[in-house]
Amino acid sequence: GKKVELTRDEDVLDTWFSSWLWPFSTIGWPDETPEMDYYHPSDVLVSGYDIIFFWIARMIMADLYFTGKIPYHTVYITGMIKDKQGRWMSKSLGNGIDPLRMIDQYGADAVRYSLVVLTTEGQDINLDPTRFEMGRNFANKLWNAFRFLTTYPVERGADRVPFEKELADKWIESQFYKTAQEVQDKLSRYKLNEALLAIYRFTWNEFCDWYVESIKPRISQDADPAQATETLKFAYNMFDGIVRLLHP
Repeated sequence: GKKVELTRDEDVLDTWFSSWLWPFSTIGWPDETPEMDYYHPSDVLVSGYDIIFFWIARMIMADLYFTGKIPYHTVYITGMIKDKQGRWMSKSLGNGIDPLRMIDQYGADAVRYSLVVLTTEGQDINLDPTRFEMGRNFANKLWNAFRFLTTYPVERGADRVPFEKELADKWIESQFYKTAQEVQDKLSRYKLNEALLAIYRFTWNEFCDWYVESIKPRISQDADPAQATETLKFAYNMFDGIVRLLHP
């Protein structure tokens, strides 16, 4: 209710026009800053297809005009998230999905997993909350595998014995490195969902359902303690590799 005198800022540009300048204006331009030298031009821009002209093309034009450079060498175009009927999410329709609620219900990792798995190149995602269940199930599978391995004590102070890899150990190790190579290849070509599915198949079908089952006799109470310890350490290393592959 107070009477306030307002003054128009003289240095404000139209939203879309000012966004043209984003690749270089945020790191010190027009001055020659260390950030300009290090970060400009950048490498990859990730964007939805709805602003290819409104923003992506305009940034390229502005960059060429003011700096003589292309701001990034690759543009990764994502699909858009819509509701399960393929409609845009909006407040008026009341069909939006709050990601924070999904995180509370299913877990942050499950939400990330589900969204990445559903993201095929350039395709829209028709999203229903129940689709996060697959991410939750995978997180549970990982947790159960870890919990199983940690139920068996590892004799930290025990003398090391030579670990002779059995066929199952050699097989799971070879499958792990094949998976890691496939993941690296898929990530380098921005096929994020295919990379994640490769990790899923290895983790669920080969490590959990096959390898972990195969080592149970070798780590049981009746097994040789020293060999059981080395077997568990090897299994831990495989599990550690899975988590590292999943990290990106």
